Amino acid sequence: MEVYNGLYTLARFYRKKAEASIPLDDRGYYFGDGIYEVIRIYNTEPFALDEHLNRLKESAKKLDLPLPKSLEKIKESMLALIEKNKLVNGSLYIQITRGCEPRNHLYSRETTPVMTAFCQPLPKTINEHATVWLEPDIRWLRCDIKTINLLGNVLAKRNAADHHCDEAILHRDTILTEGSSSNIF
Repeated sequence: MEVYNGLYTLARFYRKKAEASIPLDDRGYYFGDGIYEVIRIYNTEPFALDEHLNRLKESAKKLDLPLPKSLEKIKESMLALIEKNKLVNGSLYIQITRGCEPRNHLYSRETTPVMTAFCQPLPKTINEHATVWLEPDIRWLRCDIKTINLLGNVLAKRNAADHHCDEAILHRDTILTEGSSSNIF
């Protein structure tokens, strides 16, 4: 089955991934000023969708970022995207940025948020026995907010790969915080 790889936008337009674009003035591009969720899809059903959407809402609240629509409307959009992609097993990525405005550290509360999302199938093979690299967790201390600024994770993943490992496990002193691109569990 071919996956559509569409992109869901606020205007309810589906686009092929290759046709999608983000304006340069998007604050997500300038500052990493946005939030996201990644939701696993099992047999066409999103895993813990309501919990993910509630965490999205809480992250938005903590960043003073208005949601572009109600949680119920976002949920409807996500379910429609899964159906449009004919996705059986995979993941759904949703991102909301503060929106577009001229580059300035001080954001306006009048800017319209930008919501995008896409689906992707699971890889054909999944490594059940991964090698890991322990890496100090250098990210900001507000890990309760799922911000799109993942530079600390990106650097840890690169360091793990440079040491011939599949994943980096981040830690602060004796506490494991998470994987660079995975959940420890």
